[in-house]
Amino acid sequence: MLIIDPADLIPDRSEFEKIVSNHPFLKGLDRKISNVELEKAERPSVMVEGMEVILFLPKYQVVNDTVIYVLHHEFGHVADRFNEAFQYSETERSSLSAKKYWLENFLELWNVFIDSRLHAVGLFRLYGLSQISMKIDGKRRIVDRSIERVPLEHSSFLESRGFRDAHIVVNAITTVR
Repeated sequence: MLIIDPADLIPDRSEFEKIVSNHPFLKGLDRKISNVELEKAERPSVMVEGMEVILFLPKYQVVNDTVIYVLHHEFGHVADRFNEAFQYSETERSSLSAKKYWLENFLELWNVFIDSRLHAVGLFRLYGLSQISMKIDGKRRIVDRSIERVPLEHSSFLESRGFRDAHIVVNAITTVR
């Protein structure tokens, strides 16, 4: 696996390589990827084109627990795409764009699924803001973030996009081991 990082976004390539080769969702993921190109972005995300991965990241000064979590999360998407049991289909994903919020809801549920599996192996970390705005019992509130509240965050986001009873699906995903 070739790593293309012209902006030096990752200060420790060996840690990066270790995360990809030993990813808990798919061991040997590095052997399924021809190259990873890192591009500077404000928020982490990933694109997969065949065997090539484009990873969008902010510039990190050190590799700490949060960075390790971010890399595991983004490569969780890559691992799922390469895992035949996951049955990922770009065609089916593209078809979701036809309905308002369906693609956003799919991606949110996929993030829940990835984070719940990372949490099960002790790799999940809170990332981003320390407080967020969310609807609780029909009222918008500012709340402190916690690992225990993460399912509620996802449910609130999904319900704001028309997904009724999202908490039932989110709770089912986060309790499956």
